[in-house]
Amino acid sequence: MMGFFVSVLAILVSIWLLLQFAPRVRLDIDQEWVDVEAGLVKLKVRIENLSQARLTKRTILLQVLSYPVENAPQLSEAVPFNTEKVISGQEPIEWHEPQEICGGCEYLYPGEVKTVEKVFRLPGEEALLHAGLQFNASPGPVTSLVNRFFAVNDSWTTTGFIVRPGADK
Repeated sequence: MMGFFVSVLAILVSIWLLLQFAPRVRLDIDQEWVDVEAGLVKLKVRIENLSQARLTKRTILLQVLSYPVENAPQLSEAVPFNTEKVISGQEPIEWHEPQEICGGCEYLYPGEVKTVEKVFRLPGEEALLHAGLQFNASPGPVTSLVNRFFAVNDSWTTTGFIVRPGADK
């Protein structure tokens, strides 16, 4: 009976240790209006490695698409990062390929935070921006080991809507 208890305890400790190194990332998109009249907004994106392991970056993508304000209630929260993901009836005013950001970054170390600021222009008075930030990691040896037992993420996405102040009245 003691052997069974020790085995279960060893398995639980092993699972706990493996999960300590499972990749976890926090993504944030904040906005700051540069010039409301001109429709200029600065997007501040933040990528933080919350895990105990170094993450190998495959890509960090920023996608910003504009839509007519009247389409806002029908828009999905998901931002399409390729044309195949555009939902019928939710086509943007103009398609733009996502921008790769943090191009010189190869790894994201535990606790490391990357921030990027970019200015975008709303294409008109009656438009809104839909922004998406996506971090894609290449699975490392620890992640590959954890993936044998548990499904762990290697891609994280967050989104946000940007509307000109006063346009939602």
